[in-house]
Amino acid sequence: MPLSGAWRLGPQLRLERRERLTDQSIQLLYTPDIRLDYAQGPSLFDLEVGAELSKRDLPTDTERIRRLYLIAVYRYRF
Repeated sequence: MPLSGAWRLGPQLRLERRERLTDQSIQLLYTPDIRLDYAQGPSLFDLEVGAELSKRDLPTDTERIRRLYLIAVYRYRF
């Protein structure tokens, strides 16, 4: 989505459901993130913030995992 001038915003949400036959578990994975980028001439700047949230139901237990990330990139095209 264009914001203003050379700035753009890109939200994203990914959902996955995995069934594992090896241990009869079901895993739910949610991955929300948001990306902000700026492109002007040969310069490009990206900033991405997101999370990976997972819940895995095992026959005898439940496993929960939370990973947070931040990625910043500057590129110069020549």
